Amino acid sequence: MSEQILNRRTAYAGRLIDLEVARVRLDNGHETEREVVHHPGAVAIVALEREGAGWQALLVRQFRLPAAQALVELPAGTAEAGEDPQATARRELAEEVGRQARAWHELARFYPS
Repeated sequence: MSEQILNRRTAYAGRLIDLEVARVRLDNGHETEREVVHHPGAVAIVALEREGAGWQALLVRQFRLPAAQALVELPAGTAEAGEDPQATARRELAEEVGRQARAWHELARFYPS
């Protein structure tokens, strides 16, 4: 399975993301366009702390323009140039909730498409 790239262009170049539009030929010979978002990567942190006999998740409330309201979210953020995911997670946890973790466990890694 593959797609032959016929041409590509940058439709938008921003501070955080770039959007590329690529014209491709599919295996069946049909042509179509693909919209590809280029992003430096990001993390979300499931931070837990002891609360009595159980655990409590640390969450943040942030205004999000697309939702036009404040949302309750996991601490999260975008990677800086050359920053590995765990360094991003450590930095974002400190920035957003003012905490440091004693232990780190990667739960998942995925490539959004």
